[in-house]
Amino acid sequence: ALAPRILNVFDPETGTTFTVNTLLSPDATISEFAWSPQTVDLAYSTFESSVEKLYVFNSETQSNLLIDDKFRQYSGTVNDDMWSPNGRFLAFFSTAGENGKLIPDLWVAEANGASSAKISSISSNNSELDYGYQWSPDSQHVAYIIRTGFPVYPVIRVADRQGTMETTLTLPPNPATENFIRYFSIKWSPTGESLATTRNRTLDGMIVGSELLVIDVATQATSVRNAQGLPGFFDEDLYDWAPSGTAIGYLEEYWEDRRDIYTRLIIEDLSANSTFVSGNGQFEFIRINDFDFL
Repeated sequence: ALAPRILNVFDPETGTTFTVNTLLSPDATISEFAWSPQTVDLAYSTFESSVEKLYVFNSETQSNLLIDDKFRQYSGTVNDDMWSPNGRFLAFFSTAGENGKLIPDLWVAEANGASSAKISSISSNNSELDYGYQWSPDSQHVAYIIRTGFPVYPVIRVADRQGTMETTLTLPPNPATENFIRYFSIKWSPTGESLATTRNRTLDGMIVGSELLVIDVATQATSVRNAQGLPGFFDEDLYDWAPSGTAIGYLEEYWEDRRDIYTRLIIEDLSANSTFVSGNGQFEFIRINDFDFL
């Protein structure tokens, strides 16, 4: 048998190291961990006695708190995204409260263990959470993608952290224009008023749209931002909001003969309804890998 993975926490001020595993059962192995924004609490997952668990370790008091013992370790779920911006709450996948249920729901718990709530409404094992989630800037809501319906299709929903309100922001596929829609990452605007997301629309197995959407959370009004009518494919990872929340930047790619890649950078000022496009609006035979707002 493999030796358990050990989690050590080093204090640079005192030069001391604390081994978190001393607070766990001997067979416990550490899976992943992520510090809270305040870098005091450390969320981590374990596999012990054939059960996945989620804990919070307080580095100041060296105390350990079990958050959930029906935790589900989806790929990359113990990371910075699970912490709310204020560091008080954790979002995670769990089958808690559902005897025999195979598909986990999205839960939110207070990092001090005072309370927890299921915030997603997965009605059956035919539904499944998909592609992660993101906290709102004020730590009061979580946006996530869920595959549901029959035939199964993904939608974006927003729920409050108490689990008392859940709103669906997107529509199912329109059979006249697409058979299937796949959403990728979600990013809240810094103001918390809008969400940006990317999607591919397919019809009969062919991509007919690769798009960046901006959604008004209050009204569910949706606009496709990269609708210039050119044969570009949107890079689903490379887009971001300006710190003001009134502008958004993104990259488009165009593949010529499936060999040469042309790119362009687009920045849209949503408040002034103005657009900047690199290369005088044309795709250029260069590869833009990243960008950032100053």
